[in-house]
Amino acid sequence: MKRNNHTLFLYTFITVFGGILTGLYMTGISGAVPFIPDHFGLTDTLFGFILGILIIGCLAGAFAGNIVNSKQGKKKVLIISALLFTLGSLGSGLSTHMYALTLSRLAGSFAIGLISTITPVYIGEISSISLKEIFITYNQVAIIIGVIIACIINYLFLNFAENWRWMLAFPSAFSILYLVLITVLPENASESSPQNRKISKTKMIPMLAGIHIILYYTPFILNDIIYKP
Repeated sequence: MKRNNHTLFLYTFITVFGGILTGLYMTGISGAVPFIPDHFGLTDTLFGFILGILIIGCLAGAFAGNIVNSKQGKKKVLIISALLFTLGSLGSGLSTHMYALTLSRLAGSFAIGLISTITPVYIGEISSISLKEIFITYNQVAIIIGVIIACIINYLFLNFAENWRWMLAFPSAFSILYLVLITVLPENASESSPQNRKISKTKMIPMLAGIHIILYYTPFILNDIIYKP
């Protein structure tokens, strides 16, 4: 049965909400960078490893996404991602040791990899070919919104005691909301023709490349603006 546009927009909104989480999680730590090394007594090398482990988790999550999807389905992958985001955010904010912080960051970054793999494909399957590009663009916009929210929250928490904990734990509020919203999604996305899938994946490449360039450089720029002496 063909879904009406209202239902499509609802499903797309819920799906791309994960993009907001991605922006929040990846950017949230930028505000905490000046405070974490002193709290844990970390060397530059160790702290660099904690920051860099995000890339490892993203790569692992991206590879695992297709495997888990084929066995469990896209909705279950989104649920797993939301749970990992919650674990990663709360674990990072409540960390009492660098190992706990590292594992928490790894869990959250794994969720980013999962959701980055599944979301564009899920959107492509539930939408008609004429709406694919528009809906996939929504996911990119959601990531930028997440980046902006993270920067605002970091600024608001700047004068809090142990502010870095609040900065890192805040995305958990969004991940819990995301977990609730996912329950509305159908178990399986609509079937698309092989031709539609091919077109959507081909046109997805330049759009995803552009968004990740913005996502990579934004935290560094805003960190320099906020903490520049």
